[in-house]
Amino acid sequence: PSADRSSMRRATSGGSTGEPVTIWFDRGTLDAQMATVLRHQLWMDLSTITPHALLWGPPPGLVGYGTLSGRLRGLLLRRRFFPTYDLDDDRAEAIRRALAASAPTQVIGYSSALDRIAAGTPPLARPPRAVVASAEILYPAQRRRIEAFFRAPLFERYGCNEFATLAHQCRAGALHVNSDRVHLEILNPDGTPTPAGGVGEAVVTDLDNRGMPLIRYRLGDALESGGECSCGLPFPVVGPIHGRIADLLPGRDGESITPRRLAIALEATGEVLEHQVKLRAGLPDRVDVRVLGAFDRTMAEHQIRMLFGSEISVRQVERIDRWPSGKTRSVLRMEDAP
Repeated sequence: PSADRSSMRRATSGGSTGEPVTIWFDRGTLDAQMATVLRHQLWMDLSTITPHALLWGPPPGLVGYGTLSGRLRGLLLRRRFFPTYDLDDDRAEAIRRALAASAPTQVIGYSSALDRIAAGTPPLARPPRAVVASAEILYPAQRRRIEAFFRAPLFERYGCNEFATLAHQCRAGALHVNSDRVHLEILNPDGTPTPAGGVGEAVVTDLDNRGMPLIRYRLGDALESGGECSCGLPFPVVGPIHGRIADLLPGRDGESITPRRLAIALEATGEVLEHQVKLRAGLPDRVDVRVLGAFDRTMAEHQIRMLFGSEISVRQVERIDRWPSGKTRSVLRMEDAP
């Protein structure tokens, strides 16, 4: 029988690779999604409802946290919302002061927003007990800067609008898939499973949503396959998130160059806060970087040449173009540039 939409909640995908997709969640799915989030609180040794700060990036028209109903719900959840879309230095400093004054038990945010708050500043005097980075790739250098500023363990959360949270990091450091809610496959372009250590596309089946079930839904995300953990949680482990499948570029060794691989290669050149590969006619033409302090451009161009096998210029910039959602945009085709 047809599902009764009057009892369901509407959501849309992020639309980073095309037109947003409309999704309908039934009541049981919404309850399961919330139960998963509360379970993750226990993984971090936190209470299920904890005073927390939310640093989230979409423009005001695309997120409900700042609306009246969102603020009222935030009171129940003990949440204080800080919009971070177009986060500049003044706004970042204001958020730092607010965090220092309120000393929330937990901080949740976009990876890039947390890094913008953390980078190049003295650590908080009163640290939270846990920080959660979500919505974007979390690079190793970002983790280092964020943990140094907040003086708290950083937990990575992987999810999407279509399924909510798919995986969450345990205290031992591994990303565990919520396999009681979703079936997550990592597949090669030909549909075969990606071997352990390889990077493939995330394909997800919802085990909860009877109102609008999504079966083997291609997320367009590039994940590393496999992994083990000694923490004892009864959930499978997935490797690091590497970016979007559409952002994978051909490298000199025949392997795909992912945004994560490029970020790691740039770590030797200085404090690179963000990077973006500019494509012309489908090929890398330039890499823009936003940096903190000293930066070795010659070394950066060498590192990039080692990855791609060709000469690609590097340019320091003050701002990196973002998606309408406020997320960082690791690859930009010049024909798409504003």
